[in-house]
Amino acid sequence: MLERLFILRYLWSSTKGSTVKTIALISVGGIGIGVLAMVVVLSVMAGFDEAIKTRLLGIEPHIVIDNNTPEVQEKVNRVFKKGAKIERFSKQDVILRTVDGIFSGAVAQGEEPGLIRRLAKKIKHNVVVDDASGGAIATSKNESSAVDFDLKPKEVDLARSLGIFEGDEVTLVAPESLLLPAGEMPIYEKAFVKALVRTDVPDVDGHIIFFDVDHGMRRLKDTASLETGLEIRLDDPESAPEVAAKLKKLNLGHVKSWQDMNAALFYSLRMEKTLMGVFLGLTVLVACFSVISVLVLLVTEKRMDVGILKAMGATKNTVRRIFMFIGLTLGLLGILGGTGLGLLICYILVHYPLIRLPDIYYDTSFPVKVEPLMIVTIVILGILLTLLGTFVPAWKVAQNEPISAIRRDDG
Repeated sequence: MLERLFILRYLWSSTKGSTVKTIALISVGGIGIGVLAMVVVLSVMAGFDEAIKTRLLGIEPHIVIDNNTPEVQEKVNRVFKKGAKIERFSKQDVILRTVDGIFSGAVAQGEEPGLIRRLAKKIKHNVVVDDASGGAIATSKNESSAVDFDLKPKEVDLARSLGIFEGDEVTLVAPESLLLPAGEMPIYEKAFVKALVRTDVPDVDGHIIFFDVDHGMRRLKDTASLETGLEIRLDDPESAPEVAAKLKKLNLGHVKSWQDMNAALFYSLRMEKTLMGVFLGLTVLVACFSVISVLVLLVTEKRMDVGILKAMGATKNTVRRIFMFIGLTLGLLGILGGTGLGLLICYILVHYPLIRLPDIYYDTSFPVKVEPLMIVTIVILGILLTLLGTFVPAWKVAQNEPISAIRRDDG
C-alpha cells in the first residue's frame, strides 16, 4: 500500500529524516500523555461520583413525601403494592447540649426501628474509642452491624462524635424555646447515646441524630418545627424521578426524589467532570496539532518526491490520502498507546491501591470506575482532532503542481 510505503520510507527510516522522525515521536508521546490523563482523571472522577451516590442511597430515602396522614399512607400503599419500602419519619432542628456544657446544632431524625437496623448493616465504619491510648478515636470497618440498634425510648444513634461517647446523656432543646419569654421553661428532651457511627456522608455525619419515631423524643412531638412524612425506598433507585412524578399527580403533598434533594451536589459533580474533560481535551488538541509540524516538515523535505509521484499519475486525492494517513497513523499510535496505559493505571489503582487518602474523603483509596462509553468517546474525539490537524497540510500539498515541485519552484 502506497501510504505504508511512505511511512516506512520517509518517517521511520533509520537513515533519513531524523528531524522529522524525532518530532513525530514527540507528537505521538504528547498525544499519548494527554489521552492517558483523560482516561485516568475521568475514571477517578466517575469512581468518586459512584462512591458518593452509593453512600447517599445507602442512607437517604429515594422519595420523600412531607405528609403521613392515614389518607396519604393509604394512597401510597395502593401505588406501591410491591417493590418498595414505605416508612414514617419525623425531623426537627434541635440545639444539642452535652454534659460538658458544649452546645451544637443538630437534626433529630426519627425513623422506624426496622429502617434503623437496615441502615446499620449498610454502614461500613464504626467509631471506636481506645481507652488504652488515652481516649483516641479510631475507625474500624464492618463492626457497626454488631451493635444493638433496637433503640429504647430515650436512646439515640448519634451519627458523628462531638466529644460524646457511648452512654453519655445529651439534652436536645427545641429551637422555639429561644423565643419564649424570660423565666419560662424551654422545651427539651434528655436522651442517652446508644452508639457512635460513621457513614462517610458529611451531611449525615455532621449533625444527624437518629431515634425511634414511635417511642423517642416524646416531649418534642408537639413542637411547631417538627416535620413528619413518609420515606419510600425503591428496588430501582434510578426510577425515583418517574415515580415521584406519578405521586405528584395524586396531590399527596410535597414530593421529592433523591435527585431533587441532592440536585446541587450532583450538578457540581457533573460540572466539575465536564470542565475537567474539556480542559484535558484541549491538551489533546494541542498535541494533535503538533502532527501538523510533522506533515509540514515532511512536505518541505519530500516536495520533489511528491511532484515525481504526481507526474507518474498520482491524483490529488491520492496525495491527500497519503499525508492524511500519515497524520492519522501518528495520532492513532498516541491515542491507543495512551488509552492502553491509562487503563493499566486504572487497573493498578483498583487492585493495588498505592495512594492512601485521609479519612476526610469518602474513600481512603482512589475509587476508579472505567466507563466503556467514556473510553470510546475519548478515542473517537482523538481521531477527529487528529484528522482536523492533518487536513490542511494534506490539502495544501495536494494542490502543488508536479513541474514546480520537481523544479523546487516555490512560486
